[in-house]
Amino acid sequence: MKVLIVGAGGHAQVIADLIIQRRLFGEEIELLGFLDDNPDALSDPPALSRRIGSIELLDSIVCDGVVIGIGDNQTRERLFAKAKSLGHKTVSLIHPQAIVSSSARIGEGTVIFGGAVVNMGSVIGENVIINTGATIDHHNHIASHVHIGPGVHLGGTVVVHEGAFLGIGAAVLPNIMIGEWSVVGAGGVVTRDLPDHVTAIGMPAKVIKKIPIRVLIMGAGGHSKVVINTILACNKTANAFSIVGILDDNLYLHNKTFIGIPVLGGITRFREFEHDAVVVGIGDNLTRQKYYLELKEQGEHMITVVHPRATLAADVVVGDGTVIFAGVVVNSGARIGSNVILNTACTVGHDLIVSTHAQIGPGVNLGGGVTVGEGAFVGIGSTVIQNKTIGNWAIVGAGAAVIRDVPAFETVVGVPARPLHKRPMKDKLDTPNLNK
Repeated sequence: MKVLIVGAGGHAQVIADLIIQRRLFGEEIELLGFLDDNPDALSDPPALSRRIGSIELLDSIVCDGVVIGIGDNQTRERLFAKAKSLGHKTVSLIHPQAIVSSSARIGEGTVIFGGAVVNMGSVIGENVIINTGATIDHHNHIASHVHIGPGVHLGGTVVVHEGAFLGIGAAVLPNIMIGEWSVVGAGGVVTRDLPDHVTAIGMPAKVIKKIPIRVLIMGAGGHSKVVINTILACNKTANAFSIVGILDDNLYLHNKTFIGIPVLGGITRFREFEHDAVVVGIGDNLTRQKYYLELKEQGEHMITVVHPRATLAADVVVGDGTVIFAGVVVNSGARIGSNVILNTACTVGHDLIVSTHAQIGPGVNLGGGVTVGEGAFVGIGSTVIQNKTIGNWAIVGAGAAVIRDVPAFETVVGVPARPLHKRPMKDKLDTPNLNK
């Protein structure tokens, strides 16, 4: 098997050495080389292999497997998604002197270095680093894109959420949870759960700062204004977000400000600006869906934004990229999909499903047990009585009262709601090309 390493820094070279060790143990594995944007990478001997070229060659190079040899979690997440989107097989590599239980599950693209131990029942996600001498006790759950540093020790049934980083020599007591993209400093001893996006240090580990999520807003229209103001409202109660800027394809807006936020350029320029996450501030469901899917494919992290004056029951499940505005009420058992808009002061009944890319307008009332299909639009002030279904990409007009199921792609209006016309299958718009 010929393996390509993306990156050529220190972490990548340790992976290269791991491959050599596996060859010494008789495995048929070969290091094809490194891709790195630094032309001087690997110029100092001893080099374990050669730099083939820049990372953009990932689009054209042929190999049996790819591993992302970059320690930074966010960069590694982005390049992992890119490699997958290009059809590459992302391989997991385990050092021959690591100990991994036969009952442990290891995700694609994960690397486990020498001296590491993964005990029974543990689940390791995709694109994870388990560094030298780290120990993962029984029934741990390590999510994707995590980095467990050298000599880290995790007690039993620890949960480490996506993108977290545990520094060298840190320890986590049993049954503790580490939040998404949080950082535990070197030597820290975690005795209590840590929330998302914090840095904690010391013994016992204490939170020293909340890490604001650097956000790019896609779109500079009316809907994005409400998204921005919802983010600003969140920051009044917790410094959760830092808005990097807005991207919009309207040339007239470029290099100007939009409600005080700079418009940096067109949407295809998103890679040029340092950021942690994206939110698509576009109201049209089909356009929002297309950008959401393309950005996800490019490895972007889509944040969920919930206004502090929205009310959500404790057991509500909300997908990524969804925005929930002020005055919204979501009752027990409801499941809200990804990239959904729950607009101002709408109410969502118990045990209800709102599917991906749907939009629930301002002041809408959805009864218990309602199902709203993918991409459906429920207009301002309308009502749907309990246990009814709004089909995929259907439209409910403003003020309508739905007392019967609405088929997919149908538009209904009035009280009670009646069909206005059946729309053709949703428009075959070109998927936006964000690789330009």
